[in-house]
Amino acid sequence: MSTLTPAEVTRLRLAYKRMRDLDTSDPADPRGHMQQANVHCWQCNGGSGFDVHGSWTFLPWHRCYLYFHERILCKLLNDNSFRLPFWDWDTVPGRKVPPIFRPAMVGATPNSLFDANRSTAAAGGSAMPANIFPVNNNPMNAANFAAFGGTSGSGGGLEFGPHGAIHVWTGRPFPPGTDMGILSTAARDPIFFAHHCSIDHLWAEWNRRNPVAHANPTAAAFLTRSFLFFDEN
Repeated sequence: MSTLTPAEVTRLRLAYKRMRDLDTSDPADPRGHMQQANVHCWQCNGGSGFDVHGSWTFLPWHRCYLYFHERILCKLLNDNSFRLPFWDWDTVPGRKVPPIFRPAMVGATPNSLFDANRSTAAAGGSAMPANIFPVNNNPMNAANFAAFGGTSGSGGGLEFGPHGAIHVWTGRPFPPGTDMGILSTAARDPIFFAHHCSIDHLWAEWNRRNPVAHANPTAAAFLTRSFLFFDEN
């Protein structure tokens, strides 16, 4: 995130502006901002049987979600070179909401990356508390996927460590604040996608560090799980 050029920032804001514009021009379009957020909301109800949190489904489902979300943004931009950036909160400069997400306005134009339902600390550009970072470091030391990414019936260290901690710190976990602080509304905040790109990046990095010990599950229940998403068309 910290290495984005001014042109890349402009393109990112334009992508989300066009996605938000669909909320008004065609609210039923599944590529629109709120409809995209609802895709995640649908997967947050443990009672429905569709919840993708708290198990080994967490990482692959969100990877697929990011993939199709990015394809939609590419189509809205008419630019297949566009890529979602990741929020590098595992670095010292990244321990706060990136400046491009914070102002409500950019000059006289609404900032499409802004979200009103952030915590006072996150919205004000404060750094995360120091004690959040030992939590972040632990999952990368996990010996196997069960500890890192979970099992068929339980979540792993990456989900319940940095993933959850940063959701709660960024958003407001109780009404009237919603968005990042509550899973069912979290994807209404564009920073959700930058956050999950970071989670996905850490998964790939953990795999890379030890391809044998850090291999993904080989069970059929993991490999054959299917998901349904809207694409760019």
